[in-house]
Amino acid sequence: WQIDWGLGYSSPTVSGEITLFFNRINNYIFSHKLVDDHGHDLITDGLKTYQFTSGDARIMGGEIKIDIHPIERIHFQNSFSYVNSVQLNQPDSTKYLPFTPAPKWVSDLRFDLIRHGKLLNNTYISVGLEHNFKQDNFYSANRTETATPSYTLLNAGFGTDIMYKGKRRASVFFTASNITDKAYQNHLSRLKYADINSVTGREGVFNMGRNFSFKLLMPVTF
Repeated sequence: WQIDWGLGYSSPTVSGEITLFFNRINNYIFSHKLVDDHGHDLITDGLKTYQFTSGDARIMGGEIKIDIHPIERIHFQNSFSYVNSVQLNQPDSTKYLPFTPAPKWVSDLRFDLIRHGKLLNNTYISVGLEHNFKQDNFYSANRTETATPSYTLLNAGFGTDIMYKGKRRASVFFTASNITDKAYQNHLSRLKYADINSVTGREGVFNMGRNFSFKLLMPVTF
């Protein structure tokens, strides 16, 4: 069974939303790692071996969103999400369900530079922070999972519409992600448990470092 609850508020300067959920699931299916008699990973055809199992689970959490507009052109958006998922009547090593997302806080500050220009329209710049908290509630039996450290990512963006004779001719977007080139692993990444990299000496594949992207959209009519 499942319970969902939500509450929202909106005014000219502040809007917010709270959503909560609670799930009680019988025979929740998930996979866990197998080991041999010596406690080493069980290898099949060169790969680590996993087996599906099931158990009664309780999954609950929620999200809080707040959008602040101190002036019309400024948008300060914040959100926090949290999930707690446990397998009932289990010891600590198998208590927490695998691949439960870590608590996350996201803040994004956006400024509208040009809103109704003749050449440029909907022009904005933005800067954002994404902080993923440490996830130390994990399924540790047979080293199926390990704890994941916290990390913070700095992002920025720019976008605009290009106008001609009162019509949008193109849209341009530029995004910079992980500007500080932070080395991190997301707790939900299965590549976190890949073999040790012989070059870096670190276990698993890390997520993307500093990245820049450019997107050009041009409407076509027939």
